[in-house]
Amino acid sequence: PVLTLPTEITSEIFLQFLPPYPERPALAGRLSPSFLLRICRTWRDVALSTLWCAMRLYIWPPFQQRHLLEAWLRRSGSLPLSIAVQSELGVDSHLIIITPLMDAILSHASRWQEMDIFLPFDILGLLTCSMPLLRSLTLGPSALLSSSDTEPPLALFMQAPNLEDVTLYEDFDPFRIMLPWSQITTLTASPYVDEAAEMLRNAPRLVNCTL
Repeated sequence: PVLTLPTEITSEIFLQFLPPYPERPALAGRLSPSFLLRICRTWRDVALSTLWCAMRLYIWPPFQQRHLLEAWLRRSGSLPLSIAVQSELGVDSHLIIITPLMDAILSHASRWQEMDIFLPFDILGLLTCSMPLLRSLTLGPSALLSSSDTEPPLALFMQAPNLEDVTLYEDFDPFRIMLPWSQITTLTASPYVDEAAEMLRNAPRLVNCTL
């Protein structure tokens, strides 16, 4: 009987199966849209047309995820994207493993709307392209550690004119990562006193601030 339901109802059931946007399902597994593709041809056709605008990507061995990631991004069409990407790989591994995956994600940066980034500091230099839809950003702990304290500050997300909501996990150093502070209206962070002063000094449009 379920196969006799109108496509619109089946699509809505599938949407209820997933976390509400902008929350992200896993890239694979029983709670992923990918699982629905394996049930039957009818469900596959419906799922391919509706469910691919949010994802959560963990980068871990054996690193055979790029084809799945690229398929997911392709299925998302032209929709805005909500993506969380995380890796605990060491410095020796991240350039070989993470960079190709980030290249795939960056090719769709014009559609980023919500981003959570938990990546090694050294990979953040890739995040300098235009992101016209980006409105919410989270930078996590592993993104804020670097192998060298002598590197020049990174200027990130300067081409994200709609970015207003930023969450920074502990260890963020505003002297080493420059964000477009002048446009931020909502900030959540756990800085030291001097770091908090630097953030507040550069963020005159703040409306909501949790430190």
